Amino acid sequence: MYENVDFLTLEECKEVREKLFSLREFWIDRSRALSPFDDVPFYCLGVASYIDCIRPGESHLYFDNAKLTNKIIKENFPQLFKKLEETLAKEFSCEVKYVDDFAVPGFQIYLADWFFEDFMGPKHCDFHHYLLDWKKYGIDFDPKENLSFTASINLPKSGGGIYMWDKTYDYETERLKNLSYEQHRDQMYNIELPDEERTYFQYELGKIFFHSGNRYHQVAEVREMENDDERITLQGHAVKAGNTLYLFW
Repeated sequence: MYENVDFLTLEECKEVREKLFSLREFWIDRSRALSPFDDVPFYCLGVASYIDCIRPGESHLYFDNAKLTNKIIKENFPQLFKKLEETLAKEFSCEVKYVDDFAVPGFQIYLADWFFEDFMGPKHCDFHHYLLDWKKYGIDFDPKENLSFTASINLPKSGGGIYMWDKTYDYETERLKNLSYEQHRDQMYNIELPDEERTYFQYELGKIFFHSGNRYHQVAEVREMENDDERITLQGHAVKAGNTLYLFW
């Protein structure tokens, strides 16, 4: 399932971007998530389980920081999140909820840099729900129905998008299901995925793109980065339990 759905008007995108820049003091530098250098202009507003919940003994930092960033995001983008919930509810005919202790969907911000013409992230699947204790909250979901989404707030002039492969990482198989997250991640990253087997999906400004997090994908590089380009998106994931989607990041 790959789909671009109407989400925001161009004026709403502009308003969200302006609000986001007014909160720049709360952006988290994510350059080390992509590069050994610390000057790649990649930031987030919000915490993400696949970055902040993976270091042994430090997962409490994800939950501590989520309390702060959830408050900032919810207070500053109430209409955006109302629209997100309405769009998901309509598109998937379900209720939309959150788990109070988990991070809400957040923003990825790439500012202009030549680096992004070559690389914006590894090939991967989104199975970081594995890092969170859903049973503690009485939530039992089918991992085959995982959902990921990206809403485009601003895009480079040459466009932005995502590569998808018609291949999944089936971590529920008997061979893999008892591995740790780190072992899963190593297995996932070590797979051979030829570029000629990928499909490029173009993002559209103001639209939200849905796909199964279980399929391999990769943020597409910027084809021609200009000095004032930005790639700003609202990112999130969801698991489905019964008739309810639980959003998180």
